[in-house]
Amino acid sequence: MGGGEEEAALISDSAANASGRVRFFRIAFGQSSASNSVPKQEVKDALQAIASDRLLFDWQIDGDVSRKETQAVFLAVLCLERAMPRGGAVIIKKIDDKWSLSAESSNLLITEALWTPLSQSRSPDEIIPATVSFALLPEALGHLSRHISINMTETRILMQF
Repeated sequence: MGGGEEEAALISDSAANASGRVRFFRIAFGQSSASNSVPKQEVKDALQAIASDRLLFDWQIDGDVSRKETQAVFLAVLCLERAMPRGGAVIIKKIDDKWSLSAESSNLLITEALWTPLSQSRSPDEIIPATVSFALLPEALGHLSRHISINMTETRILMQF
């Protein structure tokens, strides 16, 4: 690399992507307060940072969202991401006061030891770093006084809370 404009642009894009991923994980795993909100563009930027050629996110919410709700949604996104190792698309909506995350993939990987407890609003029996979102999501939903419902088909997972 000669240090030209292309290299500088690549470095700049990499830094922006890393910053977006850090923002996503800070919201998903950080402290949250009921009085704080997350601007719509920050949410979209954070989702874009964890998206890829194979994994797409469609945030269909207008306006800012409370940090506690955003945290629960991001934890749910991480659960869905785990079920889509070959990619897919996730549509995120909020109708009235109910969140809906619809994930579509031609090849879902459903681990019963993770999804069964989650559908019962409890943590899995065994937790490893890669599956911590399955343990934290029921807790986050409890703070919001919400219960989760999960419907699955061979190619789709619908999470609502």
